[in-house]
Amino acid sequence: MQEEWRTVVGYEGLYEVSNTGKVRSLNRAIEVTRNSRIGNAEAYVVTRAAKELKPYGVTKSNRVKFHLHKRIAHGGGSHAQSDEYLYLDDMVRAAFSQGS
Repeated sequence: MQEEWRTVVGYEGLYEVSNTGKVRSLNRAIEVTRNSRIGNAEAYVVTRAAKELKPYGVTKSNRVKFHLHKRIAHGGGSHAQSDEYLYLDDMVRAAFSQGS
């Protein structure tokens, strides 16, 4: 079977899942803001390289769980991070049931 990658539903441009059960992040740039000691906000961009993710854990019913992150923009240029635990079988089913 040839490995095929599809986007994780709800995490477009961030993560992909394969038909063989692997999950990977994609290359992306993230804008980070931090406060300096003198009180000025300092913004810079961090580049995240693509990598294969390791499972976060396995449930008692043998479901493989992954911890995925995404930043959500709020009004005024602020961002918050959203963390979710998603099950591998759900990600594969959602990605490969779409006709893409």
